[in-house]
Amino acid sequence: MKKSLIIAGMAALGLGVTVSASANEEFEANCNQYVEDFDRTELDCSCLAGKVSEDPSLLDEFNKVTKPEDVELLNDDAQGAVMECSGDDHGEHDH
Repeated sequence: MKKSLIIAGMAALGLGVTVSASANEEFEANCNQYVEDFDRTELDCSCLAGKVSEDPSLLDEFNKVTKPEDVELLNDDAQGAVMECSGDDHGEHDH
């Protein structure tokens, strides 16, 4: 079974809670594993970790993603974060 993009325990973080540095690092590590497992090299996990740091509610959304098709299940904010952190122009956005 593939690892979830976000570990289940991180879902316990509530809305409005600041994501700790260690949780952010763990998110980024899990994201990097997802990129490796599914060859999604267009996804900038550092950028996504920055988005999660700004909006901890994204953790719950990203926890839904275990395979590329799951991205369609994300809410608009999470899909927007993925789009902003994907492709050739992701380096132009704030992290």
